[in-house]
Amino acid sequence: MSQSYDDKNSEDYSKYTELIHAAIDNIAKKMNLPPSIAQVSKMTGIHRNTIASREWPASRLSDIKKERQGKKEKEKKASKPLDSVRVLEDKLDNASKELIYWFNKCEGLVSSYEQLSKNSTLMIQAKDTYQEKYESEAKKVIELKVKIKHLEDLISIMGDEK
Repeated sequence: MSQSYDDKNSEDYSKYTELIHAAIDNIAKKMNLPPSIAQVSKMTGIHRNTIASREWPASRLSDIKKERQGKKEKEKKASKPLDSVRVLEDKLDNASKELIYWFNKCEGLVSSYEQLSKNSTLMIQAKDTYQEKYESEAKKVIELKVKIKHLEDLISIMGDEK
């Protein structure tokens, strides 16, 4: 029975190896496919950990990445040197993007300032309202204390008359 399991495992291993090879070859041929274990997993349906446990796929994908970087560098060198107009256009484009960024940042800060200013005004008004209420209540307390004093005096006078 264990022999049949070993045979099945060996068969699966071979099948997965072929699928991985085919996927990596496809990735090497098509520049739009990223050379990653995740891409191989997506193409084969094999879990990433299963692919990563084998060392050679990661090594081969790394080689593909290096080849692509080398091609990109060669293309940059092979392309005609930039003329001064193109350089200036690029700088102008970058400057306009930066201007837009800072403009939006400024707009956000202005909006934030306006909201904080409104909040501050409301807080000042609320403070003034509560200050007036406090002073009004403080006057009532003083008036009530005076009335209590008068009543205490009356009670003490009435107590003395008996």
